[in-house]
Amino acid sequence: MNLVRRGASVGLTQYPLYRARNWQIGSGMIESIARQLVGIRLKGPGMQWTPEGASAITALRAHNINHNWHTLWRNLVL
Repeated sequence: MNLVRRGASVGLTQYPLYRARNWQIGSGMIESIARQLVGIRLKGPGMQWTPEGASAITALRAHNINHNWHTLWRNLVL
């Protein structure tokens, strides 16, 4: 039984092309960033966050991880 239909592969990752261009095809890097941004800070024991607070702390963590901390504070309008 042939489950593959014409056009069914549209949108699928083109692994040979990506490998030839030395592009990353794994999800490990993204999973690591998600763990650093969200998991470590937001999932600590006894922590509870509102959606707004979680969004704010995630944005601050992203600036810190990207070494943009000083730029963030220099451009912050209080």
